[in-house]
Amino acid sequence: MTMKMTIRLQKLGLACGIGILLCSTVRAQEQPVRLSGAFTMAFSRTSITGRSLMANRDGARSQAHDLSTGLDLSVGSYLLDPRFIRFSFDTNFLRDKNTFDENSIRYGLAGINHSVEILPNSSYPFRFHFSKQRSSMMEREISSSKTHRGSLGYDWKLRKRHLPEIDVSYDRSAYGFNLAKDFFPNSRARSFFVGIRDNIKGWDLSSQYNSQGATGGMTNLTTDSRIARFDVRKNLSAQSSFLTSSFYETSHFAGDSRTDQNFTFFDVHSEVSTRLTKNISNRAFYQFYRSRSNLGKDDNVIIRAPESSGNGSFWIRPNTFTYFNNFGDQLIYRVRPDLTWTQAANASWIKPPVPEVESTTRSLELLSSVSWNRTLGLVTWRSGYTLGNSMIKTNFNAKNHSIFHSYNMGASAGNARRLLVSTDFYASRRPDIFQLGGYFKQNYFNAGLETHKLTNFRLSFSGGRTQVTTVTNRGKEYYRLTTFSANVDHRIFALTVARNVNVGIRDLFTSPLVYEPNRTFRRLPVSSLVHASSLDTSTYFTMVIARVRPARNLEIDIRYGKDKSLFVVTHNLFARQFDIIATYRLGKFTFSGGVLFDQQVAATATSRDRAYYFMRLSRPFKIF
Repeated sequence: MTMKMTIRLQKLGLACGIGILLCSTVRAQEQPVRLSGAFTMAFSRTSITGRSLMANRDGARSQAHDLSTGLDLSVGSYLLDPRFIRFSFDTNFLRDKNTFDENSIRYGLAGINHSVEILPNSSYPFRFHFSKQRSSMMEREISSSKTHRGSLGYDWKLRKRHLPEIDVSYDRSAYGFNLAKDFFPNSRARSFFVGIRDNIKGWDLSSQYNSQGATGGMTNLTTDSRIARFDVRKNLSAQSSFLTSSFYETSHFAGDSRTDQNFTFFDVHSEVSTRLTKNISNRAFYQFYRSRSNLGKDDNVIIRAPESSGNGSFWIRPNTFTYFNNFGDQLIYRVRPDLTWTQAANASWIKPPVPEVESTTRSLELLSSVSWNRTLGLVTWRSGYTLGNSMIKTNFNAKNHSIFHSYNMGASAGNARRLLVSTDFYASRRPDIFQLGGYFKQNYFNAGLETHKLTNFRLSFSGGRTQVTTVTNRGKEYYRLTTFSANVDHRIFALTVARNVNVGIRDLFTSPLVYEPNRTFRRLPVSSLVHASSLDTSTYFTMVIARVRPARNLEIDIRYGKDKSLFVVTHNLFARQFDIIATYRLGKFTFSGGVLFDQQVAATATSRDRAYYFMRLSRPFKIF
């Protein structure tokens, strides 16, 4: 008996000794207290000059000076052992004085951040965090304002083998301010989240719950929402998989009797993907959603807008309810390694929220596409064509359909190590199914080249043009965007040059648009379109960006921008900007400074010149 007791005591002593040795090792690797931070000082000067171009004389001149200092401190430590409890305490201070002509503004900021981690390296770590920040601003000791904000929360995780993964978090925040002697109520917000993930016999399960709420200070508006989500995924076999996801949300907005509103939304989506053969795959899906909104009024009340609203009369139900069913299928057939054919169908059934207003209740869309991609010699060719037919039916028994199509082609030759050249073209046209006579048309062309052949250099160039034409109830609008860019990358410097030209042309209807009350379809008087030259616009934009590293610790950024907008009726606008910013690192000190110039000109009217100079010094430090 005595021998067994002695052996047990020896084992216990050995275990305690190993534990003390491990704790001592961890403590030797990590200091009990860590103190670090950063100090920043900055000075800037701004000069603004206005000029009247018509009178050819200088206008008002303004100058501003700004001096700011900041200090950030961070303290970290642990209790007993770093694996047991760790905590950190951060604080920051900022003081800023700004002088603008005869006005002076003083700004102050102070904040703290505190966090505690319990068992941070375990399978169930817990973290608590708290932050608070206060700021104040005083203008010539006449007017002042103060703001404060704070947050409090926690998060917990479970990562244990053979158990579900769990994430829990909670956060509560508040914000308030007062101007002079006026005090405004705080704005408060809260958020709670729970997420669970698990795998049961090959089924991947995921669920989430999120509750959020907020109260406005000045508006006295309260919002409250709850969101739940559940996802299921499983590989039924080596050739098929199943996925379903559901989403539920309820929201409440409370204010006065006119802004009270309840909203609920439910959505479920399921799909099955199957590889039927080596070259044929299929994806079938189904979606259902329903929504309900309640303005807090009688369900039987219907509000009718006045005839003078401009769009004719229409109906609004304070309480609306709608649901949606959607079935779809996509079949992909790989005819050859370089040729793929796709067929898709999508059908929907919709309950209109307001039966008195015409809306879509049935829709069917059929889509066929073919794509080709093949390498012949040194060139890779690609092309594709898509043809679709969209059909709809409304609750007023009206029908319409539209046929749309798109095609693309392109080619690439070479490789970037020597020379890579590529070009692509895309075009599409789709009639507007609701605005009869309207359509959307787009053309796109792009070409580029890239090479890494030159030692230590990477060169790339690209250019393209996009054209978009639309016919809607706004008339006919045409936009053309032309782009060009060039890039040069080197170990010491990098250069980018970009140029954009945007042209806009618009035609207007000379015949009035006819709006039928509560109807969805309308016919556009396309034959009455007339070019409105007074609405034509042209915009030219040029940008040059350069970065130079003449020394290991010195970096210089140079930017130049020019923007010109031309209008027929109003004044043309011109803008220029030129910046030079340098950063130099000496030991732990970082010096930065720069000059920024910008000019804005309204042709034959006024101009505004602005010059900004700044210097900044910062140094991080670690005391222990």
